[in-house]
Amino acid sequence: MKKLFVLLFACVVGAVFSIPSPLFAQTTEERVWTFSSSEDFQISDSSKIVFKNGSVKLKPVDFVSAGYKSWYDTHFTGGGSSKGYDIEVDEAGYVYVAGLTNDGAGGTDYAFVVKFNSNLEEIWYKRYLAGGGFQGIALAPDGNLIGIAEYIDSGDSHAYFKIYKINSQTGEVIWEKDPIARGNDWIDFWGDGAGPEVDRWGNIYYVHSAGISTTGKTYPAPHSVYKFDPNGNLLWKRDDDFEREPGETRPYHEDLWQAVVDSEGSIYFSTSVANIGGDLDYGLTKYDTNGNLKWRAVKHMLDAFDAPRGLSVDSNDYLYQNGNAGSGAPGAACGTLKYTKDGQLLKQIIESPISHFKYCWSSDTDPLDYKIIPRYSPASGFTLVKYDTELNFLGGFEAPITDTESKDYPSYVASDKFGTAYGVSVFQDPDRDNKYSLALVKGVNEYPDTRPDLGTPIYLINKDPILYDSIHQISVEYGPMDQSDVRFQLSNNGTDWYWWDGAKWTKASGFESNTLEEVNAHLAEFSEQVGGGAFYYRVFLITDGSFQVDLASIRVIYSPMGLPQTGGVDLIEKAWNFFVIKAQSFLKNLIQG
Repeated sequence: MKKLFVLLFACVVGAVFSIPSPLFAQTTEERVWTFSSSEDFQISDSSKIVFKNGSVKLKPVDFVSAGYKSWYDTHFTGGGSSKGYDIEVDEAGYVYVAGLTNDGAGGTDYAFVVKFNSNLEEIWYKRYLAGGGFQGIALAPDGNLIGIAEYIDSGDSHAYFKIYKINSQTGEVIWEKDPIARGNDWIDFWGDGAGPEVDRWGNIYYVHSAGISTTGKTYPAPHSVYKFDPNGNLLWKRDDDFEREPGETRPYHEDLWQAVVDSEGSIYFSTSVANIGGDLDYGLTKYDTNGNLKWRAVKHMLDAFDAPRGLSVDSNDYLYQNGNAGSGAPGAACGTLKYTKDGQLLKQIIESPISHFKYCWSSDTDPLDYKIIPRYSPASGFTLVKYDTELNFLGGFEAPITDTESKDYPSYVASDKFGTAYGVSVFQDPDRDNKYSLALVKGVNEYPDTRPDLGTPIYLINKDPILYDSIHQISVEYGPMDQSDVRFQLSNNGTDWYWWDGAKWTKASGFESNTLEEVNAHLAEFSEQVGGGAFYYRVFLITDGSFQVDLASIRVIYSPMGLPQTGGVDLIEKAWNFFVIKAQSFLKNLIQG
């Protein structure tokens, strides 16, 4: 009790020195609360929200299907196959798919890009004279596309690749670079290359195999790693061959699937590694932004046929490597490894029951750092699944295709700023004489229903109030994931909560609340009817479960609690009220921790 008295006395003394000088009646100030951490707020249920990237967001409770589309090139003959090898989503929510298409039996092969809106409706389609198709695409910082096409030259029969920059609004080529020889005479989209990847400065990275063929393998089998500037000019190239001793052929890189670039411009690539005993392991290699080999991790997961497929990096530069763990026959498991950027293994999971899986393909990371992985199983075909930051299963769904041949083609996935995921795979279309078409799927997060009348409200209350005579305006800033709204109750003491009932400010009996527009329209009445004091707000994150709420900040313009310029009883009474409110606020926060 003695300590509490000392703290209370200190609070009152602090209040004395916080009285404005000269004493004022009606100046205007502002206060901004940012939702970057939980420290400044009382929270109704902290397990349902996450503070990330400077704002507070709802945690998803499920991941469900939101659309499906089969697609093939109908712009020319419409009689050929179309295979999608990569997918990207831009800031505006447009979806881009790139790959290989042709005119039918004996027809010419082309690279292509098709752009869809978020409802999977086609916006534009372009094809490009590159016979091997696009290995992959990536978004540049300016919003345009970087594509890498591979092909076999008809003159010397050697393999080459070319870098393109494509206008994302029209599909027209902005520039294309001269071909670069790969150092072999074959291309194969089964485990042949990874990229392009683009860092935050616009530099371009690419990795490809230079020695392995599916028909006649040549060992050792180096991988070539490239970095280009934003205009496609080569900065450096490295050939990675495990630095084996002379005469040794193992270990060596086998399949190469996916690469990522972190916030520092370092590149990582994921390969299956043939070890000394002839089995396959998970291989992960890092080169820094200057082309220096930093580390390599080789991990045995389950048995002889461990084959990593996917690799993604989150906002904290944690790496997630996923793929098959176990036999290549139906019934294989899916494994995932989590690494730091320095190569420290943090977590390993192998999913069971293993009968669910056949191939566990690429991966991507959404704005919440949740992982999205496309998979294939003989029973359910093409599926899309999502995991939280601790690699706990969130949800997933199956695409409505059952073609058994789709297992032989990689599936890729990308996420937009809301956490909506889009996946692409390839299947033999029974409606087109088993020619290949694209399978496009869309998955969305589901959130808790927080509507006060139907769900469970989730709200935050500011711990540190402002002392006011009148409140003039409240404004809200939302984060990039926001799709919904907030509502308010107001208080002048942190205990009694008020809402505008359509005629006056009245005490809430439960979770009655107002929109921001309603609150601002009647703030003058709040100060008049409720009076001044210590201003608290209770802000509700409102959604029916279909949409995210992403709250970044709340800004309040107010007239602080002032003291009259005349002395006497009014001054003493106002000063005493000022001290009491300060003390009450201090004790309230002390008790609540």
